[in-house]
This record gives sequence, structure tokens and C-alpha cells, in this order.
Amino acid sequence: MEVVTPEEIEKITKEVKVMQSDMDLDVSGEIQAETIQQLAKAVKSYRAAGLIPQHLKTDGEAVGAILFAKQLQLPALSALGQIACIHGKFSVFGSLFTALAQRDPDFGYDEVFYINEEGKKICYDNGNLKDPAWGCIVRTQRKGSPFVNEYSFTMDEAKKANLIRNVWNTYPKALLFAKAIARSYRGNYSAALNGVHLYDDLKSTWEPEEKEVGNNADTLKSFLEE
Repeated sequence: MEVVTPEEIEKITKEVKVMQSDMDLDVSGEIQAETIQQLAKAVKSYRAAGLIPQHLKTDGEAVGAILFAKQLQLPALSALGQIACIHGKFSVFGSLFTALAQRDPDFGYDEVFYINEEGKKICYDNGNLKDPAWGCIVRTQRKGSPFVNEYSFTMDEAKKANLIRNVWNTYPKALLFAKAIARSYRGNYSAALNGVHLYDDLKSTWEPEEKEVGNNADTLKSFLEE
């Protein structure tokens, strides 16, 4: 863990005092900036205090993420850690993506499982737990609906889209799930999501051939541990 020196604490305290003199804080500690310039200044103080996650590499990305959070009616400070910018598009990590979908009053029930290349469900009863996942199936039933909507994403689709590279070879199950659940929630809860992208879905599509492999692996590792 990185140790913060007394000098750094004093510097941060001074910056926060200056920030408070220029704008108001609400009862939750969220900054009520009236202009982009004020917000940009606030971001610098946030970053100095260690409150801006490293995946928001620039102050511009952090400002955009705060505005994106406000658009989604989320408290910026708590949402920043789950918002990322991919090629100019803001996306959210899995837990926040699900939380947004759950805003739909008819959010219901999901059944999620993997299938092997023969199309058989991978489970203990089938004795095939060691089979590699060929596809992910998501069956979603909206509250009060008699219908079950089924969505899937397979390795064949990934190959046709030229996605099989880098992190796809390391975490295929996580990425199959991300693609399938994104399809399901966009299909069933589009109004609640309002066009928001799932990070793992968007990142796996935009991922360069040889770049940022480490960052992707770290993100998916945390995603798998949720």
C-alpha cells in the first residue's frame, strides 16, 4: 500500500480548502460545480486525494465520467470507479451495468449457463465441467411476463467478428458472459440502460491486437472475482 506523507496530506488539505471556497459541497460530499472550469478544478483535487481511479487516465476523461454519472443520476464519487472511457465512449463495469438494469420496475430473473461445442450444458450432472466453454446462454424472464427470452453468444460469433485475440484466449468464459448478458439486458431493459455500454463487452470489441493486454487482464480478473 502506498504511504501518504504528512506533507502530501497538508498539500491535499490546502487544495480542498481552496476548492471549497470556489464551490459548494452537498451533504454527501459531492461537489456542486456550476461550470466545466469548476469541475475541472475539482477533478485535480480529487486526483490529488487519490479519488480518481487510474483507468481514467486524463482529467478530461474524469470530467466526462462525472458528467456521465450525473446523466445517469448517480453520485459521481461512488460511480467513478465503475465508469471507463473506451475510444471516446463511456461504459460501465458489470456490477453497475446490472444495477442500472435493475432500475427497470419489471427487472426479473436470469438463468445463465455455458455450453460446450456439442451444445450440451456444462454442469456437474453432465459430467463435463472440464469442457471448454463454446457459448454462454442467458435466459431472462421479466417480472410478470410468462415469456422467457433467450440470448447467447458463441465462440463462432467471436471468430467471425475477429475478436479471438489477447484476453479472449485467457478469459473466454468472462467475455462470452459479457457479450451474452449485454445482449439480454439491452433487449429486455433498454429503457433503464438508456444506451449504456457494458465495459467488458465494449472493450473486447475495441481491444487492439497487441496493446493494453495487461490492463484488460486486470479488469477481467476483478470481474471474475466479483
